[in-house]
Amino acid sequence: GTISRWLGEALAVLDACTEGPQILVGSSMGGWVALRMAQELVKRGDTGRLAGIVLLAPAPDFTMELMEPHLTGEHRRQLEAQGPGKPLYFPIGQARLCRYRQKLWIERDLQMPEPGVPWRGEENLLWGDDKVVFQRCRGRGLDLASIAGRDVVLDLRRSGDCMRIGAGRPARSFKNLVQEAGIPPWLREVLPVLRVDGAPAWIAGIGVAQEYACPPGGEGVLPAWKRAKESFSPRSDPA
Repeated sequence: GTISRWLGEALAVLDACTEGPQILVGSSMGGWVALRMAQELVKRGDTGRLAGIVLLAPAPDFTMELMEPHLTGEHRRQLEAQGPGKPLYFPIGQARLCRYRQKLWIERDLQMPEPGVPWRGEENLLWGDDKVVFQRCRGRGLDLASIAGRDVVLDLRRSGDCMRIGAGRPARSFKNLVQEAGIPPWLREVLPVLRVDGAPAWIAGIGVAQEYACPPGGEGVLPAWKRAKESFSPRSDPA
């Protein structure tokens, strides 16, 4: 997650679940979120919704405290040269400073996974430092009957990959799908792709190919990319 995402979720809960003036309570990083909520409420003219704020060991400046001392002259040059709207992905110690679509965060270095891992019904498969979990379900995910006895492999992207994710919709290129899903460029290179006889049947953060979608009541399996100590994760796949 990111501060921007948590801010949006906190505001959504405030709007959906409360009425009238509220007291915001935040601890540590939650103190930062509470302060950002107050800023947003003022910005949208909802000052009447804010009765007060209680902060416990707040950390509203921790980004500057953690990032600023490690920024080299080259980091600063890149930040200034690329401008606020362009992606950033460069090393700070053992991590990376990332910026994509107006969000700024730090995440661990990515380990390139070993491609071409056969899936034979396991509950999970290792994927670099992460894993892909396969949840059995009904009427969702991949139709197990459609992939039974076929060559099912967990893989990386390939040139020319495309997938159709809805009935009556045309196949879309991998590039178009990940751009629409808001997946940062550097994650696209390690994004897990489950292939059936070489063709993409599931792409993390995108969903299941229409031709392999489980019918209502059918026995299915729903893959999910679980990142270790994640800072950013693609949105949940459609069921």
